[in-house]
Amino acid sequence: MIGFGATLANGPIIGDYVYISPGVRIAKKVCIGNFCIIGANAVVNKDLEPFTIAAGVPARQIGKVTPSNLDKYLIPYFASTDKTNNAFIEMVKLEFLRQYNGK
Repeated sequence: MIGFGATLANGPIIGDYVYISPGVRIAKKVCIGNFCIIGANAVVNKDLEPFTIAAGVPARQIGKVTPSNLDKYLIPYFASTDKTNNAFIEMVKLEFLRQYNGK
């Protein structure tokens, strides 16, 4: 999901299930890992590891998505494109757990 007014310059590499909030600016060719959340108006100028929650100018890690807090982020961020489809939500959750556990 890419929010309104986000600027993605220089061809960033964006993983799966990434939430880029409105107004985010990505000014360098960076890699955004799977299951990342980038807060509104953040400026990303370095790579973000998978499962990172980042915010600020410049963007920095302010948290991590983990199995223990996944339910807080699952529907609003990672399954937001189809949040009423329980099968889709469960599929996203299973994919998160598979990747988080390295399987």
